[in-house]
Amino acid sequence: MATFSVTSASYDGSSTDLNPLVFIQGTFNGLNVICNFFWDSIQQANNFGGAAAVQDLIAVGFQNCNRIPPFLPSPSVPASQSPPPNTGDAAYANSVCEQAMVGSWAA
Repeated sequence: MATFSVTSASYDGSSTDLNPLVFIQGTFNGLNVICNFFWDSIQQANNFGGAAAVQDLIAVGFQNCNRIPPFLPSPSVPASQSPPPNTGDAAYANSVCEQAMVGSWAA
């Protein structure tokens, strides 16, 4: 059984990008990892299955950080409307993606 933990999930909200990369930091089996996902990927997973679906998405990303090809495929979720991120203001330079802050879990 693998263990995962998300410690931060941030993006640059000072840009005008409506689908920014979210940089997610955490641990996978005790190793520090960083991976990134597009805003819409996280939001669509959250819309589909809540925190559990986001955990599934992030778990694959964390595992792929420690693999050589072939990489694990990301879970497939239906497309849905995503809430917009904070954009276009220097005050949002280090914004947090709350939906990616899914805590610790084992899978």
